Amino acid sequence: MDDPQHDERLNFSRREFLHGAGALTAGLVLSGAPGLGLGRLALSPRVQGTGVIDVTAAPFGARGDGATNDRAAFQAAIDAAIQQRKPLWIPQPRSFYRIELDDAHRRLDVAGHLAIIGAGRTTTLVRFSIPTTDKSEYFYAFYVHNGIQFHMAELRLEEDAHAEGYEFQGIFFESGPEDHPCLIEAVDINGFTNCVITTASSASGGQGELFLAIRGCDFTPQLNYCVAMWTVEQGHKRLHVYDSYFHDSEEAHLVYCHPHNSVHIENTRFDGTPHWAFHFQGTAISGTPEYQRFVGCWFGPNNGRGIITHSGPTTHPRPEIVNCLFEGSNAIQIRSDVLIDGCYFTNDRDATSNSALVASIEGRRGR
Repeated sequence: MDDPQHDERLNFSRREFLHGAGALTAGLVLSGAPGLGLGRLALSPRVQGTGVIDVTAAPFGARGDGATNDRAAFQAAIDAAIQQRKPLWIPQPRSFYRIELDDAHRRLDVAGHLAIIGAGRTTTLVRFSIPTTDKSEYFYAFYVHNGIQFHMAELRLEEDAHAEGYEFQGIFFESGPEDHPCLIEAVDINGFTNCVITTASSASGGQGELFLAIRGCDFTPQLNYCVAMWTVEQGHKRLHVYDSYFHDSEEAHLVYCHPHNSVHIENTRFDGTPHWAFHFQGTAISGTPEYQRFVGCWFGPNNGRGIITHSGPTTHPRPEIVNCLFEGSNAIQIRSDVLIDGCYFTNDRDATSNSALVASIEGRRGR
């Protein structure tokens, strides 16, 4: 991320992202937020005029009438915003923006630094559909290339394909050799196989660090994960989540994360999965995770289980679970040394269930 081109395009380096300093172009600012020091993405009235690329303006002309396929308009506006180094502005539509993908156009492609700002998560709906498809193919609402600084705020993304037998991802972050900080704020994502996902495999080994911050979001997958982060053994990613709600997966964990990753989850609600709400998967902790902590989170009664920690002989970092509420049995499964402090455990089946609220396997212990 020391590439001068990266800093020139948005005046926003990875170091500034980590410390909450710096600003994006033309009045799109990040300032003063809890935890990371990240503030809300906001557009001033001046910026909403000539300082942005408006997806509804000429030559793009997105209709937002719920019937017209606005895919081409959105892709052209994305490309222009990247080229001109301006935020992409998505105003409130008359109905909703319909994005129809097909076998020739499987994604909205984000190939350069981009900030996408809607008029509000309750008023700005972008709905994706796939009329016909080869079920062996993958589809993506937004495909973000490796190394891209990507920011999205004040939108609602939906899909009406209800994919079964093939993958339809919400926001996909490509893995690769470059680092990239990304922020998703005040965005609702409903449907899609996975709401937000990044893979571990790539031609380069995927060892670039994705720093993904999610704040004030509501994610409901159609099948699998709200957030899924794979990482190669020598790689490292960061996941920060604040003030969000992850819920109602039909078939998988709400969050799936490899143990090489640094994780900070704060004031976030998890509820509605037959499996683990948060699953640290894997045994070889070969990267350099610095922290894995949960603070003030709520794990509801509709989870099959709450948190399962990472496994294996190497237990650094020690997961920290502080001031969290667990409503249900099998709240925490310990597979590593762990700090549990100030948590409250309850189970509406206590009278008939003998399942442990906190269970230890592999000879590990909590403190």
